[in-house]
Amino acid sequence: MAQRGLTAIVWCEEEQAYELQTAGKTCLYRSETEDADWFSNLAACSGFRFVGRHGHMTVRKESRKRGSGYWYGYRRRNGRTHKLYIGRDAWLTLEHLERIAQKLAEETEAEPADPPLLAAKLRMPRLAASLIRRERLLELFDTLGERQMLLVTAPAGSGKTTVVCQWLQRQALPVAWVALDEADNDLSRFWRYVITACQTLHQDATCTARELLASLLQQPENALTLLLNALAESDQPGILVLEDYHLITMPRIHETLAFFLEHLPPSLHVLLTSRSEPPLPLARFRARGELGEVQASDLRFSLEEERLFLRQFLERLPDEKTLHRLDARLEGWAAGLRLLALALQGRQSLRELDRFAGSTRPLREYFVTEALNAQPEPLQRFLLLTGGLPRVAGSLCDAVLGLADEGTYLLERLYQSGLFLEPLDSEGRWYRYHPLFAEAMQAEARRRLGDEAVQATLEQASFWFEQEGLLVDAVECSLQVRDMERAAALILRMVSESQFRVGLRYFHLVNEHYTLLRWLKQLPKPLLWRYPLLCLRYAEAQLFAALLNNRPPQEMKELEEPLQRAEQGFRSEGNLSRLGEVFAFRATLARQRGEMREAVTWAHQALTWLLPEEQGWRSSCLGIIGIGALYEGHLLDASRYFAEALANAEKSGNKGLARAQFALQGAVLVARGRLRQAAAHYQHALLEASKQGDQDDVMRLRLNLAAIHYEWNEVENAREAVQEIQTYAGRIGDEELFMHAELLLARLEQAGNQSEHAIQRLQALLERLQALDWPLRLSLLSEVRLALVQLYWLNGNLEAVRQWANDRQRDRHAHRRLLHEREECMVARLALAEGRCADAHAILAPLLDAALQDDRQGDVLEIRLLLAQATKQQTSRSLLHAALQQARAESGVQFLRRFLDEGPALLSLLQQHAPHFHERPLQLVIQKIVRAADSAQPAEPVEPLSARELHVLRLLASGLSYRDIARALFVSVNTIKTQVSSIYRKLGVNTRQQACSVARALQLLPQQK
Repeated sequence: MAQRGLTAIVWCEEEQAYELQTAGKTCLYRSETEDADWFSNLAACSGFRFVGRHGHMTVRKESRKRGSGYWYGYRRRNGRTHKLYIGRDAWLTLEHLERIAQKLAEETEAEPADPPLLAAKLRMPRLAASLIRRERLLELFDTLGERQMLLVTAPAGSGKTTVVCQWLQRQALPVAWVALDEADNDLSRFWRYVITACQTLHQDATCTARELLASLLQQPENALTLLLNALAESDQPGILVLEDYHLITMPRIHETLAFFLEHLPPSLHVLLTSRSEPPLPLARFRARGELGEVQASDLRFSLEEERLFLRQFLERLPDEKTLHRLDARLEGWAAGLRLLALALQGRQSLRELDRFAGSTRPLREYFVTEALNAQPEPLQRFLLLTGGLPRVAGSLCDAVLGLADEGTYLLERLYQSGLFLEPLDSEGRWYRYHPLFAEAMQAEARRRLGDEAVQATLEQASFWFEQEGLLVDAVECSLQVRDMERAAALILRMVSESQFRVGLRYFHLVNEHYTLLRWLKQLPKPLLWRYPLLCLRYAEAQLFAALLNNRPPQEMKELEEPLQRAEQGFRSEGNLSRLGEVFAFRATLARQRGEMREAVTWAHQALTWLLPEEQGWRSSCLGIIGIGALYEGHLLDASRYFAEALANAEKSGNKGLARAQFALQGAVLVARGRLRQAAAHYQHALLEASKQGDQDDVMRLRLNLAAIHYEWNEVENAREAVQEIQTYAGRIGDEELFMHAELLLARLEQAGNQSEHAIQRLQALLERLQALDWPLRLSLLSEVRLALVQLYWLNGNLEAVRQWANDRQRDRHAHRRLLHEREECMVARLALAEGRCADAHAILAPLLDAALQDDRQGDVLEIRLLLAQATKQQTSRSLLHAALQQARAESGVQFLRRFLDEGPALLSLLQQHAPHFHERPLQLVIQKIVRAADSAQPAEPVEPLSARELHVLRLLASGLSYRDIARALFVSVNTIKTQVSSIYRKLGVNTRQQACSVARALQLLPQQK
């Protein structure tokens, strides 16, 4: 029986039972004997270790704002903690624990290790004991620190880090610290450090957000959204510090950090230190009163503070004249005071003070003459040769300088003497030199010792880093000394051992494409061409890094040479599996260009060579083939390929790819006329994307749903969604999403009797496409032209339709089959408008046979409506009867817009035949069609709801919780609460149920069906 004080549950193979371990004893337990005492005793403990037949984990009971007694399973691997929800007390059966442990084991073991992070960069620096307490400055920080963001901007050596650390020490708040360096100009590395640092603020948030950040098909904002939402759950204030942000130059990092700062939860404050003003939206933050700023003038030592500082080194202070001369010389510069303190060590005379105060020598000369030359000769050489290293450790110094276990002692000695050496961890293992001092040492080393000595030190450091398993640092050192052969060999080792995650197999994991691309660009081309795997990874890194920024390469030709070199190399090696990757990559490129036939050909060939474990590439190829089948109207084939692609994506663990394949199955359902089923399909995918914070997928799925709402004539619902999608696509630069949103918005404007606006929108879109150097331009041009011609036809501009019909023959060969059939339907409409019914019938009859054969019910309905206008009365009535049967549905009219978009001629024909349709369901369908054609605008409350409030209202009506709504809209829960309060006030209600009732009465929500 379970006991209080339970510490572990361990499966015993010999006894075929579980051992329940407590502080005092061990007993056996079998799952078939679970009873009420089992659950009550488990409920009494707060956590235990579970080692089952299929996996192990740590089980903990946690409390949440909505209650207590929620159990979670944890498992840590490669520095990452994985977490799964188990349930309430009643769920803690042994069978359920085994299931959770097995799932955690599968998740952790399927995932390769992350490249390691340097723990020293995540620790707040230690402060020297000789610091003076600058109350004036600390009080300024206290005042400004009440704002959510604090920016400390000052030149090097101004004491930014020191005063920040002093202030944080007296705040007694959790601190997440990140010491940035130039290597952090890699999008994923930057955010991996930030998210890891935030573990000190909220453990759960970082576990989930890192999973999202790992999905490279998604935007980094997706991970940040979930991180922000999770951090918002904590009422405990915390501070995130980004030190030396001036070293970050990558625009995408600035963009994502701006997004993060724009949506900070109230409990989180962010502090940045920088030598210059960072390229962030500071003006907006200033205008809102959210930004506190500390400038160089604030950090300068006052005359009184300089006196306090000098008292630590002098028995008596100099006269006021000398002090004022010193103050004028230093201008309160903290590093200058430290340099002066070094010059005064062990001296009682004020002569050095006089010389320092009156000198005009450059600062570098001071570092050399006053700091370096004051050291013994062996220590000078130590400083000169280690000053060029980005960070130093005792064992590293021993290795590169040939010392006998002296490195640690020398570094500690230098640190204690205050010689511009800063510790990076609390253990005193890693240090770094002050940047100005390091620059002076590097220049002096080259002058005194020569380039060869400096280069030899870096080469030895590279070998040391390699031996320690720090291959990233080893590569950086090799590149710095231009040892390209060694750098290439190290990079090849990393990509071969999957230490660097590249290719579609790891595209959903932590991104290292930016760093890899930066490295490979530095290699001479003849050297790069010798390694086919590096050529392939170079092409992949180029494409994927661009895709992650929503900036596909405008010239795909730049990828052709490395791909060609990779293919030649793999062919000569007989490496068919790698050739499969090359061909799969070519299929991806062809799809990006909109060349689906070529893409399908490449994909078929790739599948014959790819290994079974390359599920990511296999899924991508199967999806491409499925899209080709969908474009050709072969729905059964498309459905089969998408199902197989989904299975491979799920096996690979790539959630984004799996969701994309799942969504493509929804497109098949739409084509088969199963709109309700397709909507449910998209809603399921949308919920999953919202939970995972994948904003890209959310917007694409919302666009698919908006198109279905359009078919149902729910115009306002669709319009609101499309406008939000447009804004999002414009902000992130997603041209394809923006274009498709524009196309649907034009149709919505036409449906709302805004024909002129709709035509102008499509004309502007056409001009934009024609001027754009964009791979998918050609495939979209035909779609936009067809949409514009349909508007011309609806508005009676037959001359423009005739002109299009003549011109389309020129590029007919480039059309997909289904697009070609839609164009043929447009030509049939022109024939009907000109009274050429026989011509229209000749065009439409074979199209109907093909649509019926492929089970494309939406197209079947549309073609029947056109044929009804091209045939004699009895046949026409039969075709209309079949179309009405198709459109009939329990919850409304399927494809209502298909009837309305055919214009007055069809409505007149429908009313003419209506008396002959005696079935009650068909009469109701006709009434709804006619009513929709004549419908008036819905009533509105006295104070209209905003577009965002209408969106929140619809989500409320769907039964979502505040938390789910916040996830779906990528805002905080507090924001949703504020918007709901405003909705209740405007509608004059107090509950969700009342709000939904009033909204339906005002036709703000559809009636319950």
